[in-house]
Amino acid sequence: MDANLIIDDDYVQTVGSLCSRRGRELEEILEEYSAILDEIQQEALMEGDISVSLNAYRECVSLLSGQLEKISAQVDYVCDSFITAVNDADSYLF
Repeated sequence: MDANLIIDDDYVQTVGSLCSRRGRELEEILEEYSAILDEIQQEALMEGDISVSLNAYRECVSLLSGQLEKISAQVDYVCDSFITAVNDADSYLF
C-alpha cells in the first residue's frame, strides 16, 4: 500500500449516501414499472401464451422489489465502515 495514500472521508461518505439515494430512486422506478406490467396484464393481455409469459416475467420483476434498496444501503454501510476502520487503524495519527 502506498505510504502517501490519502483517503477523502467526505468523498467516501458522499459515494455511500449517493448509492443509498439511487437505490431508493431505482426502487420507485421499479414500482412504477411493476404497476405498468400489472396494468398491461389486466387490460391488454388477459389470456394466452403471451399473458402466461408476461405473468412469469412480472413475478421475476417482483422478486427484485426491495433488493435494490437493500444493496445500496449495504454499500452505504460499507463506506461508513471503511472510514471507521481506516480511522481506527490510523488512530495514532490523530
